[in-house]
Amino acid sequence: MYKKPVVLTLYEEFKTRSITGIVARSKHGEFRLDIVEPFSRAVDWEWIGYRDVLKAEFSNEWTEDVMIDS
Repeated sequence: MYKKPVVLTLYEEFKTRSITGIVARSKHGEFRLDIVEPFSRAVDWEWIGYRDVLKAEFSNEWTEDVMIDS
């Protein structure tokens, strides 16, 4: 199994925002995105509704470190 980072463009009231993270869980109408700040190494997460995603694509960054055992 791979933990591949995704880049999401999200709709917010009157603007859009981009966020990068790894989808960790899914439930009725939303999913949890785990976010790691590259400079501070701070780990955070947030629940995002599927209806708020305007665009989703894989991150360009890819290393063997993102491979985990399932």
